[in-house]
Amino acid sequence: MSIVKPFTPVIEKAEMMVDTEQDSSRLHVTWSRPTFVVYNILYQLRYQLRGQEAAWQVVDIYEKEWADLPVVDPCEAYTIQVRCQLVNLSSIWSDWSDAVHKTVKDIH
Repeated sequence: MSIVKPFTPVIEKAEMMVDTEQDSSRLHVTWSRPTFVVYNILYQLRYQLRGQEAAWQVVDIYEKEWADLPVVDPCEAYTIQVRCQLVNLSSIWSDWSDAVHKTVKDIH
C-alpha cells in the first residue's frame, strides 16, 4: 500500500466581507489547490483568535478552495491555517499551511 501525503495548500487571501442588509460580517478565505492533485480533496480550515489560548475551530470543506468564517467581533485578529487530504486514496493529511494572521477590521 502506498502512503500519499499531499502537498500543503497555500492561503492566498483572507478578507472581510460585509452584508449590510443582514448586518453581518464574515471572513472570506481562499487558498490554492495543491499541485499535481487530480483526486477529490477534503480540506480542513482551522482558525482561532490570535494571542489567546482558545481552542481551534475546525471546518471541513469538500472540493472547494474557499470558505466564509463567521465573525463575532470584527476588531479581533484571527490566525488561520488550512490542510488537505486526498479522498478515498489516503488517510494522511498534508501539513498545516503557514499561519495567516488577519485583523478583520481596524476601527481604532
